[in-house]
Amino acid sequence: MIPFQGLNEKNHDIAELSKVLKLLIQDREICDTSITCELFERYTTKVKDQIDFEDKTLYSILLASAENTHNALASRFLEGGRELKRIFNK
Repeated sequence: MIPFQGLNEKNHDIAELSKVLKLLIQDREICDTSITCELFERYTTKVKDQIDFEDKTLYSILLASAENTHNALASRFLEGGRELKRIFNK
């Protein structure tokens, strides 16, 4: 079974941090603060953890499915996840 509630909660947290960071980085003085750096580190950690969680949980279920559409969908998301990991690791 796919834990949709947990996924939704994690995605909500990431979206919330994204919105706050978007506002904070617009002002150069605020962008350079330790609080903004801390929030950005929290954001990147949550995104990496979410990608890893999805790779191990959600996509493995879809890839194991007998339906080709599920396999194709999981493959596309995995490719996007790899690109996000590459960006975040830089």
